[in-house]
Amino acid sequence: MIDIRREKMFPDDVFVMDHLVPNINYKHDTKKIKKVYEKKLRKARKSGLYKNYVFYSATDGWHDIFDSFLNSNDIIAITGNYKHSTKWRWFPHWQVVVDATDPLPTTKEIPDFRWQYWVRRPRPHRIELLQQIAKLNISGGDIIFPTHLVEPSGLTFPPTQELFSDKKLYKKISKQFNPPIDIAKGKNGAYVASYEARQDRAIDVVAETMCNSNGGIFLSEKTFKALRAGQLFFILGQKGSIKELQDYGYKVFDKWLDHSYDCEDDTGKRAEMIASELKRISQLNNNEFNRMWHDTYEDRLHNQLYKNYKLDYWKKYLKSFF
Repeated sequence: MIDIRREKMFPDDVFVMDHLVPNINYKHDTKKIKKVYEKKLRKARKSGLYKNYVFYSATDGWHDIFDSFLNSNDIIAITGNYKHSTKWRWFPHWQVVVDATDPLPTTKEIPDFRWQYWVRRPRPHRIELLQQIAKLNISGGDIIFPTHLVEPSGLTFPPTQELFSDKKLYKKISKQFNPPIDIAKGKNGAYVASYEARQDRAIDVVAETMCNSNGGIFLSEKTFKALRAGQLFFILGQKGSIKELQDYGYKVFDKWLDHSYDCEDDTGKRAEMIASELKRISQLNNNEFNRMWHDTYEDRLHNQLYKNYKLDYWKKYLKSFF
């Protein structure tokens, strides 16, 4: 997998900084964060090595902090958020991350599991969806949660059982947990390859990074991994995420999957609607499920190949900013 911050994606005379600040509380240390950014930028300018300066971020939830920094500095801002604002230039960084590993072509062979729910960080909206899956007792799929996660920032997530609150419900759903892919301490985990596992899972229940619609629509590696693996998918993300994908040219399989949740304002209601539709799919008889899988074959291939620009293309695209 490729992280564009660590590859030669930019010209040598471009200084690139990202939004990560180790051991910082993003909710309470906003002034300190801005000072760290400004100190890095001053040091880079003082070196005399660079002609252009880039701030690179997903803007996933912290755009107020980032915009404040950008407003007081002459620096080009690049983000993976769709339609964030005119001051940010869009770059589909997660698409490049995913394209760095060529997945096996999707097939008409029926997967072993009808669905999967693969979670890296147990954020509240993801726990909400897991609770809805548990309440409806949805079978035919598997659930992959990390048992332990310490972020590069130092943030530690409590065990899923702690976050679940209802012990009986957790005990019931935990029987569907597959052995998780644990993420090494201090690693982001976004670059964990998963294509081989995805070959055995028809539908990916994607729980995106953000679930509110502030600051544009952000579709991360979680969505693009499903696209590039040739899976069907639901997305618990920001309102309009499915429409954004469809407008961009991807197939969303709406002949078979009801994505009406995509128009719902309330995140909890969206989670409930996704779980209800997942329940319906899980209860299809074998003939119907197999027909759905065969009928979506060409669209799944389309998603695997669509916008499959190689690294050289995106390098040229980034250079055009300067």
